[in-house]
Amino acid sequence: MLRQVAVLLERENEKLHTKVQALTHELARLRGDDASAAERQLAFLKELLAQRERALFGPSSEQRPRPAESTPPTAAAPRHGHGPKAQPELPRVEMVHVLDDADQTCPQCGGTLRPMVGQTEDAEEITVVERQFVLVTHKRQKYRCACNGCVDTAPGPLRLAARPDARGARYAPEFAIEVAVGKYLDHLPLERQVRIMRREGLTIDSQTLWDQLATVADLLGPTYKALGQYVGHAPVVGADETWWRLMERPVAKRWWVWTLSREDAVVYRILETRSQQAARALLAGYTGIVLADGYGAYEALARAGPRFTLAHCWAHVRRKFVEAEPHYPAPCRAVLELIGQLYAVEREVPSLPAAAAVVEPHR
Repeated sequence: MLRQVAVLLERENEKLHTKVQALTHELARLRGDDASAAERQLAFLKELLAQRERALFGPSSEQRPRPAESTPPTAAAPRHGHGPKAQPELPRVEMVHVLDDADQTCPQCGGTLRPMVGQTEDAEEITVVERQFVLVTHKRQKYRCACNGCVDTAPGPLRLAARPDARGARYAPEFAIEVAVGKYLDHLPLERQVRIMRREGLTIDSQTLWDQLATVADLLGPTYKALGQYVGHAPVVGADETWWRLMERPVAKRWWVWTLSREDAVVYRILETRSQQAARALLAGYTGIVLADGYGAYEALARAGPRFTLAHCWAHVRRKFVEAEPHYPAPCRAVLELIGQLYAVEREVPSLPAAAAVVEPHR
């Protein structure tokens, strides 16, 4: 059905193109203009629409087959299928199964069966230990001296909140971490986590889970600041941005997520705009090499002063030649092969350590 709908839409699109072309010729005739320019403009718009359709519905990967290796690999090819996979990360538990007393009698002579030392038949089985929520009552023992001059209380467990009556103080740090991992690593909305926890015996609401996340965020504030400083001291960083929908009533507003990354860390900032001021706030006095796409905000900052060196991303350059290859196959193929050789050299270069010396810009 979807294929039939697509065919019908394509036919309707062709009809509209033909009608627009006829109307354009008629308009050019009435104005006394040359229709060839309008014809070229229509062809350009039609090709642009085709490119958009290929980008939306065509294969998303830009990978190309690598040239064959001169020497065959010596490593054995990986096995495919659904066979057992090694599980080095799982804890191992041994369960010994023994015969019942009634079955420890020999059916031949009636004697007693005795265990064969070290002789077992082993088989592996992967099981699951169900998560369980427990309400722990901490009783802090009180102490006093016979002189009644001192009363002391044993310390309790560490809490996320400093005061016992503060937000989220009833829940252990492990619980808050469980909520954060579920939301930000497993992409589980808080309402869905509430339903899962209710099935497991815990009655809770999403506002309480939000309180846990807010408490964790407050505690991780210094870590986030230190992460930004760590990334900002790298000799080479990557900068990029993408839009982020901020759900606000009465309408949703589009904000922007800016990223700054190095070889082993990345820091994110959500800003209101995609302007040059936002890019300046992201880089904030950085003096190394910035690897970015062709967005003009980075170029404007690089021209404003000798703070950082701008290096453009080869992947973005390569993408344009991939798009143009169907129309200019020979020159685009030559450029793509050269870029592939550049990538091959890059794969052979060892990665710089995290503590590499800072590269001096504009040298």
